[in-house]
Amino acid sequence: MSVVVRDDSKKYFLNWEPQTSELQIKEFTYTPYGGTPSRTKLDQTGTYSLLASPYGSAPISGSWYDTTTQTTTANTATKMYCDSTGYQNGIIKKFDSNFEVQQAGTYNLQFSVQIDQSSGAGHHIYIWFRKNGVDIPWSASEVAIQGSTAEAIPSWNYIFDNLEAGDYVNVMYSVTDSVVNLKSVAATAPVPAIPSVIITMWRL
Repeated sequence: MSVVVRDDSKKYFLNWEPQTSELQIKEFTYTPYGGTPSRTKLDQTGTYSLLASPYGSAPISGSWYDTTTQTTTANTATKMYCDSTGYQNGIIKKFDSNFEVQQAGTYNLQFSVQIDQSSGAGHHIYIWFRKNGVDIPWSASEVAIQGSTAEAIPSWNYIFDNLEAGDYVNVMYSVTDSVVNLKSVAATAPVPAIPSVIITMWRL
């Protein structure tokens, strides 16, 4: 049995050890990017000992991509999806492509997306970010695309400050015409396959 107690700066676990009949108070902080995990145990005698982080010494981070071409209707807020996981540690891609953090902190999200359209008229795509299902003010950008063979690859990053464990984020988009899509292309030698979306995220 574990009970989580948290204040503004630290987290604690009250943990019952059935083998030793001992109630332990565990206080921990995680050091990202391969640093030494700091997690201490205080038992009934007041003795502290170092415990391993459940995420190890690897950085809290993740990388995901999508192998399909994504389409949407015009002027509709749409979530960018990823159907494949390259790596994740302490950040989980949910089935609906909500990217959920397992530890509190400040996170950097970076994405790239391959944009194409099926007709030659000029159109636009808008890209922005959400936190816990709510649009983040002043986070949107506009990209123009012209021509049926003129792909564009917007790519930038966004800092999410003060995320709590269980918070999730999304990359959103809207197009001015449904001919605009997020394009995936199968491998053709010597070029590997092109994913429609790549998203990476890590804790700073």
